[in-house]
Amino acid sequence: MPSKEVTDRQKSAAAVESSIEAHGEGAGGALAAQFKGVLRKGESAPDVAFVLRLFGRLLARDAATLADADGRHEAEKADDDAPRAARDEAATAVRDACVVARDGVAAVYGEAALGPLGLAEVAPPVGDGVALARYAERAASKLADAKLALPKAKARGIAVDRAVLAADITEQLPALQRSMRDVARERRELEATQSAKNHAVEQYDATFTLTANVTSAVLRAAGMSDLADRVRPSARRPGRTEAEPAEPTEPAQPNGPTG
Repeated sequence: MPSKEVTDRQKSAAAVESSIEAHGEGAGGALAAQFKGVLRKGESAPDVAFVLRLFGRLLARDAATLADADGRHEAEKADDDAPRAARDEAATAVRDACVVARDGVAAVYGEAALGPLGLAEVAPPVGDGVALARYAERAASKLADAKLALPKAKARGIAVDRAVLAADITEQLPALQRSMRDVARERRELEATQSAKNHAVEQYDATFTLTANVTSAVLRAAGMSDLADRVRPSARRPGRTEAEPAEPTEPAQPNGPTG
């Protein structure tokens, strides 16, 4: 879906382009009549209407470029949802495996056994994938280390299969690491489309300001002040006309019956 900042600019560009198309010839003719009395020998009045048409083409070109850049950026933003969801799902699986391992070790051997296994701290949150992956890698490595001695079990007949716990964590890690790479790639692609859009906005705004100013000045010089006001560029809203209508408001609701 196009962004509002771009659709607002497109509406203003269309207003200026249509003004040039509808009134350019008339304004050019009016100015030619004014110039006629001051032309010197060998001179001819400039084709102001043609100049306006050229400015209109420049504006149409840059407005189309902006719309394309905005469309690419919005599409790229939509593409980010699936990789982020996959990352969060993978991170949840890794964290769950770490929590199970930590709780199991603490229950059987006591909290004194958590430190040597890299489980002294609670697993990082799902939202911090990098820290969670490092935590999980360290814990899995230590759990799998059979040479690493643990305190005596708190009760006879109860034991923890550290190799199984390590495997459960290790099996979940590739999906998390892969999804984090996907999210990082999508972030770089989003930055690229944002940069392209920013450049297109800057180019459009510069062309719009120039075109709208020239069009407004020509119309005013031709005695069409009311039309000139409609295409004057806004000093507060880049890339838009001063006469751009305000956002519609909700109509007042009639009072219901009383009593």
